[in-house]
Amino acid sequence: MTSGASRSADDPHTNGDRSGGSHNSLGRLSLAFGLLGVATCWIGIGGLAGIAAVILGVLGRSRARRMHGVGGGIATAGLALGVLSALIALLLVGGSWTFYEQHGDDLRRYQDCRKDPNQDPAVCRQRFNDVIEGSSGSSR
Repeated sequence: MTSGASRSADDPHTNGDRSGGSHNSLGRLSLAFGLLGVATCWIGIGGLAGIAAVILGVLGRSRARRMHGVGGGIATAGLALGVLSALIALLLVGGSWTFYEQHGDDLRRYQDCRKDPNQDPAVCRQRFNDVIEGSSGSSR
């Protein structure tokens, strides 16, 4: 029969640490949310995952300092991915908002044209493209 101390040192689940394991779960969560944020930032929701990754990354880096660097790199990676995904989501949502603010009426006219059974869809599309291309060089 082995003693508890030697069993802890030999147990692969504790990584040789008698305190039950030396890992930074906040850093791992930050990385997971950062990856989720980057994967979903194009639909806007990735910005929320990115914000969570930033918060968890900051907390994970703080914990890593207390744990002598354990998990600091993972927390930093999660923090960086979180910032990246939040910025991409912000730019995409902001760009979509700006486009809709400038061309909301044009989009409604295009939809009305497409709903009219007497209109050719190609003509509707061409009118809309002409309006968009014509206003891209000027501000409304």
